[in-house]
Formats: sequence, C-alpha cells, structure tokens
Amino acid sequence: MTKILVTGTPSTGKTSFALKLSLFFYFNYFNINTLAYYSHSYKYYDKKRNAHVLDLNKLSILINKLLDLVPDIIFDSHILDCFTEQLDYVIILRYDPLKLVHRLKLKGYSERKIKENVEAEFLGILSNECFLKFKKAKILEIDMTNSKKIFPVIVKTIKTKVNFKKFKKIDWLRIYESNNKLIEFIKFQLSTSK
Repeated sequence: MTKILVTGTPSTGKTSFALKLSLFFYFNYFNINTLAYYSHSYKYYDKKRNAHVLDLNKLSILINKLLDLVPDIIFDSHILDCFTEQLDYVIILRYDPLKLVHRLKLKGYSERKIKENVEAEFLGILSNECFLKFKKAKILEIDMTNSKKIFPVIVKTIKTKVNFKKFKKIDWLRIYESNNKLIEFIKFQLSTSK
C-alpha cells in the first residue's frame, strides 16, 4: 500500500501531476477541495478571501479513514493540516515565482491573490511546512517550470521505494540571486503593492 500527497502553491500543476501519477499506477485519487465540498467540510465562506474556510477536524477524520481503508492512494492538496505521518511520500511541486504570475492570471486570480501566492512560492512557505511536518526522506521537491523529463524519474523512485534524501530543496532566493533575477522579483512585488 502506497500513500502519496502531491502538494504545492496554487497553479504549480498539482492536479495534473497527481492525476497522471494515479493513472500510471492505478492508484485512487482524491482532490481535497472536492472531498471537502462533497463531505460538507466547510465552516463558512470568506468573502474577503473569496474562498471557503475548511472544517479541518471533519476533513482530518475523513482523510484518516481513507488512509486506513483505501490501498494505494494519492491526495492532491495545498492544505497540510489534515495529514499525518501515515504518508509514504510527499511530493511538493514548485514553480518559478515570476512565471507563476502568468499561470495565476490565466486562472482568473485577483491581483491580491496573485501577489500572495507568488510571495508564498518565492519564500517556500508550503515547502517549509512540509519539512517541519514530515520526515525529510519522504519529501521530494520538483521544479515544474521546465519539467518535461521529471515524471519517469518520480515513477522509478516510487517503484523502487527509494527515499527522497538525495533530492535537493528548492530555494528561489538563492536561485534568483545567482541568476541576477532578484531585482526583477522585487520590482514585481513593489508594482503589485500599490
């Protein structure tokens, strides 16, 4: 039995990647937002953020039941609070923050939400949460910006049950500094804060 969480900032490609992985392995697939919707695991709708606020206790109970009962399962979510150490792998999809802007615009995100998500991706908020919550050997970060050949590597790693210790953590600050793109990111942040 294999239990996988595919996570990442919105628009990094979680759903496509998780579905592709589940189809390849014939694993059961669950999108946490869809699961929350059909199980009525919402507390209320936040008009300011234009999003439902999840009932994390109710959702956690449901996810734990699924983890106990369903063999070979892939979850797709950017919400980590509902997951425990029962997972075998946590795959974090990352995306070049300045290129992520375009993807978020295509999905119709507001300027405020775009800035918030790009900032979260740049700082690695979700990644850092994963490294605090799960064992390092279970975590893999993938730069999806130019990810044509990564899928076979992930498949092979999961098939052979190798741990992910050999894979590096993605640090956009270091990458942007070394590629002289930090000023470009700062200009973006300043332009959206007006």
